[in-house]
Amino acid sequence: MFLHFEDIRRVRGCQGAPGWGGSMDFAWERLPEPVLEGLCVGGTGKLHLMRLAGLCLNAGSETGSGGAPLRALGLDLLRAAFEADPLDAPLAGQLLALAPEAWSGPELGPLLVALEALRIQAARPNPAEQNIERLAARGDLQPACEAASAALAQDPGNPRLLRPALDLAWRSGRAAWAASLLEAPWPTKAEPLRRFALGNTLFLLKDYERAREAYAGACALPLPLARWRLGECLLRLGERQAAQDTWLTANRERPWNVNLLLRAHDAALGLDTALRPLDGRLAVLLYTWNKARFLDATLAAVFGSELAGAHVFVLNNGSTDDTAGVISAWQGRVGEGRMTRLDLPVNVGAPAARNWLASLPAVAACRYAVFLDDDALPPPDWVSRLGAAVEAYPMAGVYGCKVVDVDNPACVQNADLHIRPGASGEPRSAEAGNGLALSDLHLLEPDCGQFDYLRPCVSVTGCCHLFRTRILADCGGFDIALSPSQFDDLEHDLRLNLKGRPAVYQGHLSVRHARRTGEQARSSSRAAVNGHSNWAKIERLYPRREIREIAGNDHARLLEDLRRKAEALGPEWLAGSQLPPGEPKAR
Repeated sequence: MFLHFEDIRRVRGCQGAPGWGGSMDFAWERLPEPVLEGLCVGGTGKLHLMRLAGLCLNAGSETGSGGAPLRALGLDLLRAAFEADPLDAPLAGQLLALAPEAWSGPELGPLLVALEALRIQAARPNPAEQNIERLAARGDLQPACEAASAALAQDPGNPRLLRPALDLAWRSGRAAWAASLLEAPWPTKAEPLRRFALGNTLFLLKDYERAREAYAGACALPLPLARWRLGECLLRLGERQAAQDTWLTANRERPWNVNLLLRAHDAALGLDTALRPLDGRLAVLLYTWNKARFLDATLAAVFGSELAGAHVFVLNNGSTDDTAGVISAWQGRVGEGRMTRLDLPVNVGAPAARNWLASLPAVAACRYAVFLDDDALPPPDWVSRLGAAVEAYPMAGVYGCKVVDVDNPACVQNADLHIRPGASGEPRSAEAGNGLALSDLHLLEPDCGQFDYLRPCVSVTGCCHLFRTRILADCGGFDIALSPSQFDDLEHDLRLNLKGRPAVYQGHLSVRHARRTGEQARSSSRAAVNGHSNWAKIERLYPRREIREIAGNDHARLLEDLRRKAEALGPEWLAGSQLPPGEPKAR
């Protein structure tokens, strides 16, 4: 099925060989629906890009000679997937095999040589590979890193060992170790790819000056992602106009990358640094169970932040550790005028605890209420960052943020969540439920700024989410059938979507979070069973037609939001992105 928009202007990109080196004949209105939906969700994440590439290549082959632009897009998506993992020699070989006819442009010759050199460089197998992969799959990251170090000491520069080592490094917070593995230049034509990978590790170390140099070296090849990352370094070094110029070039090379457009828009308009006060009093709501140490750190972060008169409510959900003592200590420090405590004799579960807090007359008297996990660490300006989101999208039902790991901020736990493209339309089996599946692009790669944007979505994480108390009351409480926890925030967001109140994601606010929900579930059979059970309950609550309605409305909002932002950036960006004109229907 193809979507056609009469008001979309078809604009040809830069001239040259189709599909490569920023020369794509690209038009949004010609895209198959699953591809269009997928690109609106995001243009990042290796597995996501490979899936979209496969859809384009298959559809392009089925449409005969008219499918050339779609095949070209598929090839560029595949190349983008390689750039997300620039030492992937098997994928480099696949690119060379798939597109021999596309290597005619003079700027592409060095890239062809580099890919071939990488493939040759990775031709020698190493017996340690399987052991490293086995340890990593079991979650034994430290032994896996030690095995990789030992193997690379004997076989330095082997991409077959470097790839799993780099993946281990960002997942375990060992970017310095990864950088040390890439410091020595390669005496091969694949050297720009080493510089690309080195730039990624230096970026995670926040060494933006050296990362900038590494990315600049990688840009000797036509690698739009390296150019995007170069612009990100320039922005963080204070060179905002140079960053915009660099991003505009990257957009011309890759007009389908919505993450780049969103990032450039917010930086150009100052939304990445915007701070706005909330237009009313705020209640900060925490509920806690047996996390005394984490709660103490969370309250220190909250009371050390710019609360602008907000009142903090803490519900002790039947804790048996020193939680009561921690709450007493903080109440003694800040006084009852800033903090209210509630003590329950038993743990009533997360949904009931949320509802208990929201039902308090003192909370209902506030204009806003924000729920914050008892193991979350917000930055000093978190309230004003949420205020900027409210100002930008005043009609939303809930506002959330980017959530990162407390010890390894390169790992994003949650970002903007959307119904996974195609999920609600897949054939239903007895086990398939209603087809509800959420996007997971934020889990596919380290955080290099690609999720730093502000836009609507289906759901945001309950780790830190802001409501207008009126909307919170109108929507009804969190579903206690999803006790003791997991997915009650998602169910509430789905309900808000059906009421025409989507979520808004504030990616310029990063909240550090101690618990990784997925890892916790894997380590606890009880948590895993509860998670599966609650997901099944949500699937029964929302029939397929409602999931389709939510997904369709979200897709329409994303398109309108992208079009509006391309127009705000100016004609050069609008021409490159080719998004539909007209006023947005919903925000």
